[in-house]
Amino acid sequence: MVLRDDVTRLTVAWGIFFTPIFECLTRQSTNPCREVRTTALSFLQRLLLLPDVLPPQSPETAYWPEVVFDRCLLHLINELLRPETFATDKRGMGETRVIAQGLLCKIYLHCLARLSEEDATGNGEVALTVWSDTLDVLIRLIGSGQKDVVVHAHLES
Repeated sequence: MVLRDDVTRLTVAWGIFFTPIFECLTRQSTNPCREVRTTALSFLQRLLLLPDVLPPQSPETAYWPEVVFDRCLLHLINELLRPETFATDKRGMGETRVIAQGLLCKIYLHCLARLSEEDATGNGEVALTVWSDTLDVLIRLIGSGQKDVVVHAHLES
């Protein structure tokens, strides 16, 4: 019983504490100030790469891919693709796009085993859905006129 209570507490805590932090860092990653953007992306990467940042696996935490990918990383790149966002810092926003797409791919690979576990527990095709959404946003990024930057970033990683 104690173990179940700990899992419930961790589940509730993850939703209450980590979700707003992810959303705040995502929002600041599109800030017109390059230094703020870079710092927010750096913190977002550090946070998402922590080994224990994901909530305990349970039916109550099956929503974590939506938070990490849909509301955070994919949303970030979609915001960076908006012309209004790009216009706030034309010289630096291309670099931010490259950093964000690298972060998206890195986090996808980092979370792939967990996504596969979610699939195995009967939550559908979570890994495939996230991969499809990732490919869609990367294709849009390549089509945004930043082809050279994206290819260069891919070669570096």
